[in-house]
Amino acid sequence: MKDWIISIRPKHWIKSGFCIAALVFSGQAANINLWLLLLPVIVGFCMLSSASYLINDVINIEEDSCHPRKCFRPLAAGRLKKQSAIIVGVSLALLGFSLMYSAYGSEDGLVRLTPFVGVSYFLVTILYSVYIRNWAFFDVLVLGLGFIFRVVAGAYALNLAPTLWLLSCTYLMVLLIGFGKRQGELNVIASIHEELGDTRKALKGYRSSVLKKLTYICALLAGGLYIAYCVWRPDRVPFILTAIPVLTGLLAYLKLVNKSQQVESPENLLFKEPVLLGSVMAWILLVILLPIITHG
Repeated sequence: MKDWIISIRPKHWIKSGFCIAALVFSGQAANINLWLLLLPVIVGFCMLSSASYLINDVINIEEDSCHPRKCFRPLAAGRLKKQSAIIVGVSLALLGFSLMYSAYGSEDGLVRLTPFVGVSYFLVTILYSVYIRNWAFFDVLVLGLGFIFRVVAGAYALNLAPTLWLLSCTYLMVLLIGFGKRQGELNVIASIHEELGDTRKALKGYRSSVLKKLTYICALLAGGLYIAYCVWRPDRVPFILTAIPVLTGLLAYLKLVNKSQQVESPENLLFKEPVLLGSVMAWILLVILLPIITHG
């Protein structure tokens, strides 16, 4: 059971938090009924992501066996069988899709599109595992779409159309984390003196100097676009205050990218770096509370 829990990666379920983005930015985060409406899509994406991780581990078992940390994964270490992982992965995917379809498939408007966004997400992740993960730079661009799918599905579940501001800010933030993750992988490979490409073929196409420039560019664009969004909003004052934790978090992350191997696992990084965790928590509180205070 412990091996199965490790393999479905429950720590990565935090990424399903992107499903609530539209709710938070709509200024209706205090509405409990809307949170309940989002619950099926959040749980559904947790199932779909776990399914994709299992299948990914089956597809990339040889590369994982060469990685200093991934070699201890149950499949790479031989503690789980490929056939069992495929069966469980497909079952989780079907359960996730069924949950979203039963909750949203018969509704009207944008809501009915929610389960199909989930299916699209799953298909793209499988395509990524099979082919795209081997292509430098393009792999990060496609990886970022997984978060866009979550944002869109969450918005559709509430019968909302996600704004260009929301999608653009999300994508730039994810690109920043994605390129930072690749830099962290290069840092790990350098520390153990392995050849590039043994643990991930795409790493042969990356260079540390280029990745650092890309992370700075993505951070600058993400921060600038978020400030522009704050100014664009009718309640620009006091909503502009939410830019403070955003910029603080961006600077803290850039500092880590330059020297830390921990950026290879962003899902763990958030809970290991107090400044990052504090920035995210402060941002969430401000984004939820400021609209409530402003509108009484």
